[in-house]
Amino acid sequence: MNTTSFRIYRDGVTTRRWHRIVQFFQHGLNTHWPTLRLSFGAVGVLVLGIAWLEPMVLSMLRTVSTNNAYVASHVTLVSPRIDGQVVEVLVDDNDHVEEGQLLLRLDDRPYLLAVERAEEELERTRWEIDERVAAWREATAEAVLARSRTRQAFAELSEMIHQLEAQRQDLQTEESLLLTHLDEYHSAQRSVSLIERELGRQQRLRKARSVSDASYEQTEREYEQVKRGRILVTEAIRRLRGRLGLNPSAENPEFIPKNTINAHPLTREAVSRCVGLFNQLGRPMSPVGATPDDIYSAFRAIDIDVAVEEAPDVRTADLRARKILSTLGGEAFDPRHRYECPEVRRAEHELEAARLDLIHTEVRSPLEGYVVNRKVSIGNVIEPCQVLMNIRSLKDVWVDANFRETKLRHLRLGQRVELEVDAYPGQKFVGRVAGFSAGTGATLSILPPQNATGNFVKVVQRVPVRIELVDNVPVDTPLFVGLSVMATVDLHAEPVGPDAGRRLRY
Repeated sequence: MNTTSFRIYRDGVTTRRWHRIVQFFQHGLNTHWPTLRLSFGAVGVLVLGIAWLEPMVLSMLRTVSTNNAYVASHVTLVSPRIDGQVVEVLVDDNDHVEEGQLLLRLDDRPYLLAVERAEEELERTRWEIDERVAAWREATAEAVLARSRTRQAFAELSEMIHQLEAQRQDLQTEESLLLTHLDEYHSAQRSVSLIERELGRQQRLRKARSVSDASYEQTEREYEQVKRGRILVTEAIRRLRGRLGLNPSAENPEFIPKNTINAHPLTREAVSRCVGLFNQLGRPMSPVGATPDDIYSAFRAIDIDVAVEEAPDVRTADLRARKILSTLGGEAFDPRHRYECPEVRRAEHELEAARLDLIHTEVRSPLEGYVVNRKVSIGNVIEPCQVLMNIRSLKDVWVDANFRETKLRHLRLGQRVELEVDAYPGQKFVGRVAGFSAGTGATLSILPPQNATGNFVKVVQRVPVRIELVDNVPVDTPLFVGLSVMATVDLHAEPVGPDAGRRLRY
């Protein structure tokens, strides 16, 4: 090697010094070259290993994964709502069914008869309601008529009382006239006595020729006139006594008993009729000893409107109408909506229930999916809520990943998850963390462990984490329930979706 090529001046270093350095390296390389070559090879291998392991190490640092994951989905239990005998089964295990598709059919003859009976019962109930409405209207009309008759009876009673009062006034007038005629009779009697004495005196004087014939004849004419007046008054008294109900030919025509007017037959008859009307109108009154004054006071104490409502005929008609109305639903009943009463509604509900049972003789699929675990055959007698088959949908699936409790620290809702299914090597599905179970798998098992004994061994627990798929599952790679999955959560990806970044749903 030419030493002149190393004549370099740098930082005051002389050429001679550089020459010595070059000689030192030349001697070292010639002496230690095998060792250096081995060292350089190891360094190269180390660099290549680091370059190859770098993605794996970075992935381990930014992801959390588990192979304890499986595809899951809801299972729908198909059960009948009624009992009966199976006459037709239209599907079998693994068959694809659409929502609403007919699965099986029950014998519908008993339910057809039940519908017919319910229809007949509804028609009979409506007919009974029509009859009750007609009876209620008749009773209501009878109540109106009873009120009208009662008011008419009160009007008749009022008219009879007015007639009784007029008759009483007439009798009082005749009684007064009788008293007047009695006074006239007494006056005529005195006049007759005086004229008789005068006529006797003039007869004696006439015999003695002390009075003229003309004067005597005048006195005789006056005497006859007074006698005729007394006869007329006596006849008038006899007629008045007859009209007053007294004995016309009594020995003592001047005697007038007390309460003559009240004891008069016409008065008694009028009082008796008024008492009868009072009793008819629900105002009890005894005819014995009743007087016109009693009639007047009883009538004045009556409130016509109240008395009409309290009349027996009105109360009877109202009671009958209310009884019929109570069977139609009470005061809220509207004849225009007569079929909305409780009995018709009950019959309609029974008919609706019978028709619904008839519809339920056809068992249909509640959702789209695949039939699994069919347990029913033609001829089986089934009961309500008996499981006949299951239906699983492969569209609404998710992954239950059981992560160790030591790996949950950085897991959050919405984080991106990469799913690798063992059944489809090389095929990757994308999901997101959708939720965390409220307990570990051990605590949610049928027989949770009891760690209260002395031989406790700590075991790392696993928590089920639900992972939902982001995209639709391709048709050529269906995710069957139970398939094993490798789930890898990207801890550094931005969480998305509902409640993103949280630990729990709210």
